Amino acid sequence: MRTLLRTWVPETSLPPTGIRRILRLAERGPKPLLVAVDQIEDMYLGDHDDERRELLAALAAARNVHLLLCVRDDRLDALLDEAGDGFPDVALFGLGGLTPRAAAEAIGQPVREATGRAVPPAVAEALVEELLTVRIVDDSGTQRARERAPAVNPLHLQAVCRWMWRTWPEGESSLSGDWPVSVDEALRDALWTAIGEVAAAFERDPVRLCSWAATRFVAPNGEAQVQPQGPAETAGLPNAVLRALSGRGVLRVLRAGDGPAYQVADRRL
Repeated sequence: MRTLLRTWVPETSLPPTGIRRILRLAERGPKPLLVAVDQIEDMYLGDHDDERRELLAALAAARNVHLLLCVRDDRLDALLDEAGDGFPDVALFGLGGLTPRAAAEAIGQPVREATGRAVPPAVAEALVEELLTVRIVDDSGTQRARERAPAVNPLHLQAVCRWMWRTWPEGESSLSGDWPVSVDEALRDALWTAIGEVAAAFERDPVRLCSWAATRFVAPNGEAQVQPQGPAETAGLPNAVLRALSGRGVLRVLRAGDGPAYQVADRRL
C-alpha cells in the first residue's frame, strides 16, 4: 500500500503518519488529485480488513480528490456496502473486453515500442481471430458448434502475449506469416498455471482440481454448467477455493435472485 501511495505524489516521501497525511499533502495542489486503485478486490483476500477499512475511510475523507476504484463483479456489492455513505456520488461503469482492432494493437504495439521487434498485422489479426473463436466440443471430442465472441478477453490476450514472448524464434526481429498460431496452447498453459497455484494454496492435487472443475462446470455436451453457491461449500469444495479460482480467471461469479453462483469465467476456456 505504501508503494501505491507513493506513486500518487512521486516527489514526496511517505510520512510515517501514513495514508491521511499523504492525502493532505496531495490536496494542497492546485488541481484535483485523481486516485486510481486497481484490483481492490485483493484487499478482501486474507486478513486485510483493517487495512481496507483504513484505506476506504481515508479516501472518503479526502478533499479535492477524484476516485477510480476497479473491482471485480463478485466483490462489487461488498465494496458498495462497506463504502456506505462515505462515497455519496458513485457512478458505475462496466469494463468489457477489447475490440478486435484494439486487441491487435495491444499485441503488436508494446513489442514494437519496447524492443523494436515486429508482429505483422496478419499475425496479430490471426491471433485475435482465434481468441474470438469459441468451439463447443462434447465428451466424445465432436465439435457441436462454433461461435464468435463479441470481444477479446484481456486475460486471454495477456496469456497469448506471454506465450508469444516465450516462443519467439531466436534471432528473429519479425514473426513470419507461417509462424504457428497456438492460442489453445497458450490458454491451456495459463489455465493450468492458475489451477496449479490455487491447488498449492489449498494443499490440493492440481490434477484432481482440474478434473473437478471440468466435470462440475462443463456439461457432457460441452456447454457451461452453473453451480449455485452453498453456505460453506459449492460442488463439494470450500467456497474459498472457488473464490480463489474466480480471482485467477478460471471461474466467475453470477449474481441472481437466488444468490451467487459460479460458472466458467469465459466460454473460450
